[in-house]
Amino acid sequence: MATSTKKPTPRKSTNTKNRKTPPRKKTPQKNNHVGNVVGLVAMLLAIFAVLNLGMLGKFLANLMRYLVGNPYQILLVILMVPLLGVIAYGRWPSKFKLRYYLGFAIAMLGVLLMLTISLFNTLDMHSNFISTVSLLVKQDLVNQSVSTDVGGGIIGAVLYTGTYLIASDFGSWLIAIVLIIGGIIVTFSLDLSDVMAVFFNFTAATGKTVETGVQSGLEYAKVKSEDLRERAENRANERKNFDSLMEADPFSKETPIVKVDIDDIEPTVAMAPQTSAASDLTAESYKAPTIIAPEPVEEVTTTTAPASTKPAPEQYEAPAYGLSDNDLPPVENNVPDAIDMGMMDSVDSAIFASVAPNTANAQSNSVKHAKLTHADILGHDESKTSPKTIAHQNNVGHVEPSTQSTPVADVSMGTVDDKDYVIPTTDLLTKVGSTDQSSEREGLAEKAHILHDTLKSFNINADVEKVVLGPTVTQYEIKPAIGVKVSRITNLSDDLALALAAKSLRIEAPIPGKSLVGIEVANDKQAMVGFRDMMDSVGIDREHPLNVPIGKSVSGEIIKMDLTKMPHLLIAGSTGSGKSVAINSILASILLQAKPSEVRLMLVDPKKVELSVYNDIPHLITPVVSEPRKAALALKKVVAEMDRRFKLLAEAGVRNIDGYNKQIQRANAEGNGTVYQKMPYLVAIVDELADLMITVSGEVEPAIVRIAQLGRAAGIHLIVATQRPSVDVITGLIKANVPSRMGFAVSSGVDSRTILDGNGAEKLLGRGDMLFAPIGANSPQRIQGAFLSDDDVEALTDFIKSQGEAQYDDTMTVSDDEVQALDGGEANGSDGNRADELDELWDEAVDFVVDQQRASTSLVQRRFRIGYNRAARLVDDMEARGVIGPQDGAKPRRVLISKEMLYRLKNGEADMTASTDNATITEEETDDLPF
Repeated sequence: MATSTKKPTPRKSTNTKNRKTPPRKKTPQKNNHVGNVVGLVAMLLAIFAVLNLGMLGKFLANLMRYLVGNPYQILLVILMVPLLGVIAYGRWPSKFKLRYYLGFAIAMLGVLLMLTISLFNTLDMHSNFISTVSLLVKQDLVNQSVSTDVGGGIIGAVLYTGTYLIASDFGSWLIAIVLIIGGIIVTFSLDLSDVMAVFFNFTAATGKTVETGVQSGLEYAKVKSEDLRERAENRANERKNFDSLMEADPFSKETPIVKVDIDDIEPTVAMAPQTSAASDLTAESYKAPTIIAPEPVEEVTTTTAPASTKPAPEQYEAPAYGLSDNDLPPVENNVPDAIDMGMMDSVDSAIFASVAPNTANAQSNSVKHAKLTHADILGHDESKTSPKTIAHQNNVGHVEPSTQSTPVADVSMGTVDDKDYVIPTTDLLTKVGSTDQSSEREGLAEKAHILHDTLKSFNINADVEKVVLGPTVTQYEIKPAIGVKVSRITNLSDDLALALAAKSLRIEAPIPGKSLVGIEVANDKQAMVGFRDMMDSVGIDREHPLNVPIGKSVSGEIIKMDLTKMPHLLIAGSTGSGKSVAINSILASILLQAKPSEVRLMLVDPKKVELSVYNDIPHLITPVVSEPRKAALALKKVVAEMDRRFKLLAEAGVRNIDGYNKQIQRANAEGNGTVYQKMPYLVAIVDELADLMITVSGEVEPAIVRIAQLGRAAGIHLIVATQRPSVDVITGLIKANVPSRMGFAVSSGVDSRTILDGNGAEKLLGRGDMLFAPIGANSPQRIQGAFLSDDDVEALTDFIKSQGEAQYDDTMTVSDDEVQALDGGEANGSDGNRADELDELWDEAVDFVVDQQRASTSLVQRRFRIGYNRAARLVDDMEARGVIGPQDGAKPRRVLISKEMLYRLKNGEADMTASTDNATITEEETDDLPF
């Protein structure tokens, strides 16, 4: 049988070394943009909820609060960490293990349970936990707020509902603690034995600390008990010695002692029982302060010193308080002062020769009259002499001047002839004298001790360094210990006033220039500061007539103010606080120190009764202004005078009135035959600003602001007073330009802040009690103003009036026609064409009309932003002077001159003639144009 053989099949090679495998296709990873967006939105919503931004943020916050309660912000901040991974990778991070989530959840349940327990213990509720939390969250949702305490939210309320039923309140606390500990163990995979070891170690350390504290307390109590026992024994020994002393034989040879019952003895500080260590410290640490007070004096009756009791002094003789020779005023104003001519430059006096000269007496005769004093004129007791007798005696003692004359050039407002004027002395005034303050002085030490003890009772360590008795208040200077806040002392003003039984108490913290706190307590008896006594103390300052005293400080020092440096003053206070007396004191000081040629006055008195007594004195440039409309125009004229003075200063090449007067003095010293008169200071006083601001505020306020801004260099100074210091009267512009303030008693702190930019004036006592804040002062200074009676003012003004009539300046006097012009009536009558009575906008208005070649009232009104009446007056004046034609129905008026003609008229080319629309202006017609 035939056998068949199988062909062997070749084996596949298992060598894969040379086998090529096709490359795998890489599937591109798809970015999970949806996850990124979801994470970003979730992060944004979490931020809204954490910061409570808008309605959406508050809604999300309340939603989270409903779930987890008060710690919702902490949970949201923790949630932001994985949300950052979602924003970056588009999916939730997988690196956090499950035990982290589980442990954190268990611990958070314990925290929520604790918060819920605390909430319902506060509300004292033991049921309806879930509904209460829901109601609280709903209330916040309705009110759009996130403020109500909701504990641990609805999760905590559910847990507390269960634990409260099972283990009550205390058991719920234990369950919450166990949950927190369990969560920590699960989160960090801690061994329970390690946890218990840490707990026991902590307990042992705490017990040791408590044991040490208890031992220290026992030792301290033992020391204190021994100290108290020793003190008790000492007091018993003192009492025993005192009893034996009281029972001693009264008939012994030793010093006799009166035996009295122990109950009748008044206890003293040394005998008083000391109940605490604080009282011991108070008694031992108190140090008596330095007391500064005037010496006790007998009550002085108000009298008038007769002039015949002392020899008649030379005029301007220096008082006995010690002025140097340099402080002595000149003998006579017309006599030139001693000048070192070698040091002076020659001054060209051509700028003074353009003014028309007047006549004056020779200097030799002026010297004779300079020695004629007020005492020489009176010659006897002036208190018994009537003004008419004084005037008569003035005429009798008068030396006839020589007929020889010297030319006098006037370089300022009006020529004032005061060569024979005699400045009044203080003999005309009533001498008040000193007030007896011995009762106040006796109680200062006791009140200082009370103040020290009161501060100690509030745990404030401070010493009373000094006590200063002033005319109105007593100042206690307190030095607080290191670390004591000043605010702690200032907050005790009411408590200190109660302890001292004070009518008024003000705290100045700190005293300027000292590291002390000043407590000002009102005196039981207010001392009067007499004006004459004050003037006799400081003397007459002829060199500085505007440097006037105003009162005494707390320390009794006389305070002076210099109007040339202030340079303007704002006075405010309620009715009866002393404003008018202060104004009278300032005016009286000026009248006692200055001649009419040195200081001129403008007085505005809307009340018509306060300043009317000064009418007809030679210092006034215009009668006392009482009507509001005239007052507005008077202030405008002061502005015009200020501008005129600035032109003179510019021509003379000087910067202020002092430089100008020095040049006048040099020119007079050269002796060229003409005597020039110095430029006088001008003081404008407005007694009641509120009335002017009600009626003519639009005219008064700009004038006051301009004077306040520019008046100092021109020698013009403004004093404004008001009894209604509100913001609609003392506006921001006025306050900004009148930096010096004088605040009297007001009714509220709002008014005080309006005057002084701070509280304090509402605590003043009235009757001249003021806070004075000059320019540059850090804080106001308390001053008792000087008292000047109406009789003294009348005596002073009567003596001044008896020397001659008032010399008013016609250019500064307001007429009824000008008042009508202000009201929109007929402007100036027959004198309306005078250039000096034109509106200040005249030149600008003419330029505008000529440039536009048309004119109307509405056009001028819109261009210059002025009222209709003023614009109408400007247009009428243009028509009267031939600048524009008459009214032609509703058409604009024709302009009769061209730009070239206006230019030639301004440059003085009067020989030209021009025509515009058949209208010509000849040389004679140009005289009406004020160019």
